[in-house]
Amino acid sequence: MIILMKLQLFFCLLVLSTMAKGQTEKGRGLLTGSVSLKVTSQYTSSTSIANPRITCYAPAVAIDRGVFVKDNWLVGGGLALSTSFNIYNPTNSTKSYDYNGSASAYIRRYWSANQFRLFLGGGLTGSLYHSHFQTQDVLSQSSSKLIGTNFSVKPFTEIGAMWPINNRLAVEASTQSTAFPFSFNWFGVGLTLMTGGVKPVSSAPAADAYQTQAGHWLLGGSLGLNNSLNENGTLSSTTSSRQTSFDFSPSIGKFVRKNRLIGVSIPFHISHSKEDGGKATYTQLGLAPYIKNYLTDGQLRPFIQGNLLFSTSWLKGSGNAQESVSRQTQSYGAGVSIGLAYMLGKRFIIEAELGGINAAYAPDKEFTSSWAINANATLSPTFTINYVLH
Repeated sequence: MIILMKLQLFFCLLVLSTMAKGQTEKGRGLLTGSVSLKVTSQYTSSTSIANPRITCYAPAVAIDRGVFVKDNWLVGGGLALSTSFNIYNPTNSTKSYDYNGSASAYIRRYWSANQFRLFLGGGLTGSLYHSHFQTQDVLSQSSSKLIGTNFSVKPFTEIGAMWPINNRLAVEASTQSTAFPFSFNWFGVGLTLMTGGVKPVSSAPAADAYQTQAGHWLLGGSLGLNNSLNENGTLSSTTSSRQTSFDFSPSIGKFVRKNRLIGVSIPFHISHSKEDGGKATYTQLGLAPYIKNYLTDGQLRPFIQGNLLFSTSWLKGSGNAQESVSRQTQSYGAGVSIGLAYMLGKRFIIEAELGGINAAYAPDKEFTSSWAINANATLSPTFTINYVLH
């Protein structure tokens, strides 16, 4: 579903009538990346649980840089690092952490295709993963340790296209394959900064767009369906598990004044899992009011958005012995984000959220409560397409 939405966005870009020419001259460059930090904590007052509090810190950073060493020939590389640290109850002296790193080097050849630049490239990518889990009980003086490391190096091939929006910003769509014959099963769309000398190009017109006038309505939303089946077995027995999930999040808003949108979305999620006679159904329904300000006029404009989230979850299930479980919990959240919006024609707005910070809290007096804080900035965002009624 996500891949299909990205393909739809890419083909929408193909029919835009006001496109900029690509710039792949010697001395210019491309830069993209992301940075994020997520902190989560789970805690309980139950004395029967050995680790009543677990806090996780998970920072991540990625950068990709390329330079045109001659016209239409790009040489570049990428680096990505992520890690997570888990802090447990001090009386148990448990340590848990892992880190994941990857690096790549590549070369690309670009070709002009009207307002687009098509490219074909290849290179090498390597990855390293390490995990460490160690626990030592202060009372019993017992300890255990589990360590794992995995390393790999693979060649890859990539194809894609770039559409410059203006002198400094471009949309890039690409796919990669690490197999031969080629097997492309991943498709990504993101934003790229263009560096180096600037030459005049056609850019998005500065005239005011029609979509964000006062009184107009904006319709949006997302839809997803996922189904998975896993089977494990031996010569004497076989176990299987199946999980199906459905997500639907419609949204509607009204421009109460020029460039100011007030609206609400209603996120809904339901999942059903079944494994060896046991089954469970999880349902979540939320209400998320928001306010969004578009900061400039023109076809391409930045925006800032603030939102709240209130949701209720229900969990129902039964096990092999037909014992039943029924729980209901609430969660609360708030966030602020920034991004870019492109006015497509007079009926559509394409948006990309480039960064933000949000917090969530889920109290549970009977079992485990949790809270989370997440901050991120990225040039590989999720794109959304909204429809304007007027």
